[in-house]
Amino acid sequence: MVGAAIRLPHSNAPMSYYLNCFLGIDRPGTRTLIAHLRVRSEESAGLLNYLAACQKNGISFIDEYGMLVFAYIQTRLEAELNWIETAITQLEGPRAYCAGP
Repeated sequence: MVGAAIRLPHSNAPMSYYLNCFLGIDRPGTRTLIAHLRVRSEESAGLLNYLAACQKNGISFIDEYGMLVFAYIQTRLEAELNWIETAITQLEGPRAYCAGP
């Protein structure tokens, strides 16, 4: 049979289910980690927006050293947001097989 899924004896689950679970794609803590990363992403995006507003509000006095600090923090937050997006995408990968046999 061409294209038929390999199944373990006495099981309805395809071999890919066991391989994905064995390789850690659907570890029990994965959903918790994804939820934590989403919260962290929202917090970081909020701080990034706040920093941008401070720079443009016409009220805050920010000297050249302060701008260096702002630029550093902004760069770190942008990198963190990109990493979180990549991590969530990887963690949400092909987990459909581990939803249950």
